[in-house]
Amino acid sequence: MGRDTELKDKSNPPEELKDEVKKMEELMPRFFGAMMKLGQEYGQDPEVKKALEKMQSLGQE
Repeated sequence: MGRDTELKDKSNPPEELKDEVKKMEELMPRFFGAMMKLGQEYGQDPEVKKALEKMQSLGQE
């Protein structure tokens, strides 16, 4: 798998990526929890708001 290859079927990754996909799935709840905490505590700060929106848009690509 080349670096420019896009993972098209995320539910069925290649064998060499299965460990990484599992790790990401385990970390996602913690990541989103941290993002929620940042949003609640600092969400009114314009710079934080801008950064959170940018991160959210990156996650939707």
